[in-house]
Amino acid sequence: MELQDMQKQWKAMNSRLETMEIIQKNQIMEMTKKKYKNQFKKLWNIEFIGALICYGVAAWIVIDFQKFDSPFYRACALLTLLFLAVLPILVLGYISKIKNISLSETSYKETIKKFQKNKNRLLATQQFSGVAGVLIFFVSMPVFSKLFGNDNSFESLKMSQYIFIALTFIAVLLLILWSVKKYKGIMANAEKLLQELDE
Repeated sequence: MELQDMQKQWKAMNSRLETMEIIQKNQIMEMTKKKYKNQFKKLWNIEFIGALICYGVAAWIVIDFQKFDSPFYRACALLTLLFLAVLPILVLGYISKIKNISLSETSYKETIKKFQKNKNRLLATQQFSGVAGVLIFFVSMPVFSKLFGNDNSFESLKMSQYIFIALTFIAVLLLILWSVKKYKGIMANAEKLLQELDE
C-alpha cells in the first residue's frame, strides 16, 4: 500500500470519526434537552391541576359572595380570592419560562443566566406563597365557614373542631415545607443538566 493511499484512508477515517463525534454530541444535547424539559413538565402538570382547583374555589366564592354579609367576611373573601387568582398565574408563568429556555440557540453563559434569573423568581414566588399560604389558611377559615353555612364564631367552636383546625394547619405547613424542598431539588437537578452541556 502506497503512502498516498494510506493518507487517503487516514483522512477518510478521521472524517468519519469527526462526523460520529458530532452525531454523538447532538444526541447527548437532545437527551439533555429532553431530561431538562421533563424536570419541569411534571411540576407544571401538578401546578396546573392546583391552579384548576384554586380557580374552582375562587368561582365558588364569587358565586356565593352574597353570603359574606359583613365587612369582615367580605374582606376575608376578597383576600382569599386575590390569593387564589394571582399565585397560580405567577407560578405557572415562571415554570413555563424556565421550562422553555432554549438550550441550543443561545450560549451556555446566556442559558445559565436566564436559568438563574427564572429559578430565583420561581423559588421566591414559591417561598412567598408558602408564607402567604399560612396567612391565607387563617383568613380563609371564616370564608369557608360561611360557604358551608356555619355561622359559628371561634368562641363557640368545640374542642374537636379546634383539634381539627390544628391538625389541618400542621398538614398545610408540612405540605408547604415539602413543596419548597421538592422545588429546590428539581432546580438542582436542572442546574446539573445544564452544567453537563458545558462539559
